[in-house]
Amino acid sequence: MSVIDVLMEEKVDGLTEDGVRRAVDLVLREEGAELDLSVVLVGDEEIHRVNRDFLQHDYPTDVISFDLRDD
Repeated sequence: MSVIDVLMEEKVDGLTEDGVRRAVDLVLREEGAELDLSVVLVGDEEIHRVNRDFLQHDYPTDVISFDLRDD
């Protein structure tokens, strides 16, 4: 069974942490994937900072992903 953590630092009308968790769980099950996943929803300013600090991109993007596996 997948573990899905969701944190909404930036609120979006009509979207809840539970709704995001259910949507991600549905996609994972449809794809036959079982993994642990963290989803963090942030605003443009925060994603711009993360891009700059970790990827050396000085602009915001829609999505950033990080592989956090130990191996």
